[in-house]
Amino acid sequence: MDIRLLGPLEVLADDGTPLRVTGPTQRAALTALALSPDRDVPADELAFDLWATEGPGPPARLRARLRSCVGRLRRALPPGRIRTVPGGYRLAAHPGETDVGRCERVLTETHLPLAEALAAVPPTVDPASALHRVEEALAQWRGEPLSALPPGPRRAREASRLHRLRTVLAERRDALRRRVGALEARPAPGPEGFPRALHTGGLPAVETRGGATVGVPPPRAAGVPLP
Repeated sequence: MDIRLLGPLEVLADDGTPLRVTGPTQRAALTALALSPDRDVPADELAFDLWATEGPGPPARLRARLRSCVGRLRRALPPGRIRTVPGGYRLAAHPGETDVGRCERVLTETHLPLAEALAAVPPTVDPASALHRVEEALAQWRGEPLSALPPGPRRAREASRLHRLRTVLAERRDALRRRVGALEARPAPGPEGFPRALHTGGLPAVETRGGATVGVPPPRAAGVPLP
């Protein structure tokens, strides 16, 4: 299953077929559960996410509304995806089944240590491949995130977190672009077996086949005898 939260809510089956989750309350419940995939969500917390703007209501009435909402959502999704757990509910989905989880994974797996970002040491990850992954992650934003979730504390908190995620991904993209550019600007090594000209400390030198750097004295002016 693929649950897309970074814009209008979209839900796809494993084969890519769109799943119809039509009721606004069911869409809000799925959004709230998908922000905590494969984790138990207390029923009271889920009810507050759905009806925070209505103010407190009789607990028995809210529990009945929530059971009805979750029942309809359960019928809209593949079997076994919505599970009842002690005190609440769980969406049986791993983080990679949501666009938010995939973006968070890309951010973790494309981390570039400072020395690598400054091109001071060889990269431990392929910068071009990492750049492609980060650009794909940023492309998953399709509009306002969490649009199916009603206004309230949960939506404000999660929207702020996703804004930070997008900002850090954009910064990662820019750092990787600089790293890729620095690597592409390096002079290509000479053919194997031929020395490559170097300049160290302002003095001419050559690098031998074994990697040793051998200094080369500056050229003599015309008419100057050998020492």
